[in-house]
Amino acid sequence: MNRVTGYLELDGNVFKITSIDDLKDFVNRFGSEFKELNDCDFAEQCSFREQGGETYSDDCGVIYSKDGKKLLFMSLDSEEYKIKEGTAIIGNEAIRWNIYFDGYKYVWNTKREIHVKLISMPDSIIAIGSNSFLNNKWLTTVNTSQNIKYIGKRAFSGCASLSKFDWPSALRYIGANAFEGCEGFTEVLLNDGIKKIGSHAFKNCVNLGVISLPSTIEAFGSGVFEGCNKLKEIRIPKGSTEKFSQFLPFSTEKFVEMEKEYPQAL
Repeated sequence: MNRVTGYLELDGNVFKITSIDDLKDFVNRFGSEFKELNDCDFAEQCSFREQGGETYSDDCGVIYSKDGKKLLFMSLDSEEYKIKEGTAIIGNEAIRWNIYFDGYKYVWNTKREIHVKLISMPDSIIAIGSNSFLNNKWLTTVNTSQNIKYIGKRAFSGCASLSKFDWPSALRYIGANAFEGCEGFTEVLLNDGIKKIGSHAFKNCVNLGVISLPSTIEAFGSGVFEGCNKLKEIRIPKGSTEKFSQFLPFSTEKFVEMEKEYPQAL
């Protein structure tokens, strides 16, 4: 029996194809629901594996895959950068260290960190890979794509100056330690639609005082708010105390039930 596996893009959305029937549904744009990518699928998309290893560099020295869909590495002296239109993925480790070409391959220059303070993303971006902004202590502002569904492990861990982050309305998955040590966060409002928050996702966000959690959460890691000593309110939807008590059994005194949830993600 013929087997079809892979990913296809339609109107800016990426769909997982696992069978001939999926492919037929994709082509015809009707029939059964397309399979939405899960966090493991997104993690695979963010990996560095590039067919043929072909890349190109823009005028700022930022390196993309040949098709322009993935930001691979950043070699940047500027304090601000706008990611190019059409980019769908920010790859693992992409904006952690400056990169140089040694004549054969791209090499991390671990002695020369990126000092970027402002990153702006086009709405085409759907995923941010693991360690992508790790320990970028100069980063203060991220103007995100509202279509981001996945933020990988340790993506913004150690970004101590990060204070302005536009939480994507389409966000589904937050990886483990994704925002650990983001000391600039004081309030986090997560939109309806999020399914999974990984362990220690907001660990040591020492100035975080309020966080809002939607009813759509299905999995909640351990120690998500460990070290968040100023956390006073965990806002949850009305009638969901029992559910969130299972996720946060030692934080029930901080629960505040809200009449309305935040707008549902598109």
